[in-house]
Amino acid sequence: MCLVDLLRHLRYFVAVAEELHFGRAAARLHIAQSPLSQRIKALEAALGVELLVRTTRRVDLTPAGALLLEEARGVVERVEQLESVVARIRTGDTGALRLGVSPDVPAGAVGELAARVGARYPELRIVPVEDASATALLDRRIDVAFIRAPLDAALLRTGPRLTRPLGALVAGSGSGELDIAALERDLAVVLFPRDAAPAAHDAILATCYALGFVPREVLAATGNDFAASLVLTANAVAFVEEPAVTPAGTVWRPLAGRPLEVVGTVARRLGDDREIAAVVAELLEAVLVESAGWAAARPRVIGSARPRPADSLLA
Repeated sequence: MCLVDLLRHLRYFVAVAEELHFGRAAARLHIAQSPLSQRIKALEAALGVELLVRTTRRVDLTPAGALLLEEARGVVERVEQLESVVARIRTGDTGALRLGVSPDVPAGAVGELAARVGARYPELRIVPVEDASATALLDRRIDVAFIRAPLDAALLRTGPRLTRPLGALVAGSGSGELDIAALERDLAVVLFPRDAAPAAHDAILATCYALGFVPREVLAATGNDFAASLVLTANAVAFVEEPAVTPAGTVWRPLAGRPLEVVGTVARRLGDDREIAAVVAELLEAVLVESAGWAAARPRVIGSARPRPADSLLA
């Protein structure tokens, strides 16, 4: 009798020994009574001892059966624990999940995500990785990430499109919406580096041109503080998302008509069918919407009165 068969037969024996009734044991094991009786006989033959005394009215354990029962229970329990661990490893419910983190996912959102995941999967650890690129997903360096659009969805499993509006960071003071068409042409414009997201960068400039604003030059800044430095020294306007803290000497103003926006989506590797990866992706999307200022992308309106060139370029 091989090990797999021995474990199966021990499981059957424990059921019969605890029920002391073949019918009830068969129902508990979801098998027919006749095969169950045959397997108990096979176990007795393999061990060379009688384990059960059968009469037409009852089933009793022999002294050998009583001794085996305690040992068999321990073996069955350990095997069931092992099967449970293997199942959790296979579905990703234990261990670590690597989360690609970019400036789009603030620390507070990462902490909230970890708390929500921990409440559902106490043994799963979220490991933040400072790389939220499609390449990192494909190279298996990360498992889930929020990535700016556009991206090649052919190799990635992506969620709904999420957006955040861009506003204008300008020098001085003021409030209310700012109309791009009214901006002076001698202004420079500050954007994120083009290498970070070429299509998104070009889409913003295309929208500016379509709305009548042709900047003097295009400058690059990776963060709001440096963007503010350029605004204050280079006669520039920076198109950025609303900062948590506005740099001194500047003010952030929303744009009339919301013509500029950034688009992103939660992504994971195509072929990663682990339930836990799907759950973490859904939780990350919820956290971004509820606490990080992202919103579901609005459907495009054909024939809109105000052109939105960035929509077609960011899709």
